[in-house]
Amino acid sequence: MKGLSIMTEDILNVSDLNNVVKETIEALENGKIQMFEISERALNEYENLNRKLQLIRDSVTKAIDETERFEKIEKKYRQELMIVSKNFHIYSEDDIKETYEKVKDIQVKLAMKREQERHLIAQRAEIERQIRNMNEIVERSEYLASHVGVAMNYLSGSLYNISDTIEDLQKKESL
Repeated sequence: MKGLSIMTEDILNVSDLNNVVKETIEALENGKIQMFEISERALNEYENLNRKLQLIRDSVTKAIDETERFEKIEKKYRQELMIVSKNFHIYSEDDIKETYEKVKDIQVKLAMKREQERHLIAQRAEIERQIRNMNEIVERSEYLASHVGVAMNYLSGSLYNISDTIEDLQKKESL
């Protein structure tokens, strides 16, 4: 009877070991799946950020072009104002006032365009930073997922071999 209880305990231990092996492999597999999901989400976000970056770049280019256009207009209006002011005896007060208002209006528009340009450039820099970070996450998660897969294959083979070896030893012992 005593020999039977020892063998039963040994079988339970092998069964317990098999359960631990299965749970370990399942945990590794779940971790690997989660890493691939993280990688996939990061890759999607990376692609979204790249699309957003292209839109911002287009907006920056447009803002720069508009700023340059307003700078040329402002320069032209200031020259007009200088001519009108210099020749105040030829031009009426209304002409001088109108020219002054044109200069003031274009300077306000120019200041707004410059601010828009600065804002867009700051947005572009932030998105570029986010893209670099997201790229690191994608690369790291893909690296980890592939290494977990290799480790999982190695461990599952080794753990199953241990289980088989223990069973073989128990069979030999029982003979």
